[in-house]
Amino acid sequence: MTELDFYRSKIQAYLDGVLKPVELSEFEAFALTHHSFMKEVKQRQKDLLELQELIPEFKLDKEKYEELSNEVVMVMKDIIKPESKKITSKLSFFFKEIF
Repeated sequence: MTELDFYRSKIQAYLDGVLKPVELSEFEAFALTHHSFMKEVKQRQKDLLELQELIPEFKLDKEKYEELSNEVVMVMKDIIKPESKKITSKLSFFFKEIF
């Protein structure tokens, strides 16, 4: 893997803001000294922003969230055998984290 390939593999993490401080510094230093790479990063950022604009904002009020959450849990209980109850509680927790 070339140095360029290495930093290309980090573009999404950079855009997501999940690089560690040292990684972030190294990434930005590389980008500043490699103009074509910086163009790639900016293009990727632009593409992501355009995609985000296409996705409608989805918010639920607390009542609708509870209704949806309960419905999902009921459906999952119908699908999953009683021995697997842990997954329904995990899914319920997952939905609470999303909304």
